[in-house]
Amino acid sequence: MFFDANPKTTSPFNPIFPIMGLITISASIFFYRNLMAKIDKNAPADTKINMYQSAFIISSAMLEGGALFNIVGFFMTHNSFFLIFGAANFIFLILKRPTRNKLISALQLQYPDTEAL
Repeated sequence: MFFDANPKTTSPFNPIFPIMGLITISASIFFYRNLMAKIDKNAPADTKINMYQSAFIISSAMLEGGALFNIVGFFMTHNSFFLIFGAANFIFLILKRPTRNKLISALQLQYPDTEAL
């Protein structure tokens, strides 16, 4: 195992691993915001929650994909540089986990609906 960030000394396809990690973080943010913007604020709470779940699952899948891609890059090359980008995706996934307060804030839920959470 070694740590080398220089693409000249590593395999020629290695720069794709960190780039994919950063692209999946950006895509995760983009798709999450895009899907959250499509939620009708006047819709019933069940519909809002279902759409929120869909947005979160898609966002999480993008982040997991980027992390797994970099972990595969680490196993193929034994270059621990790729673990940084895998860890970044994983940390971002942990920070984006849904909580009751985040859900209430994002969906602008009111009293009767918040008790069902």
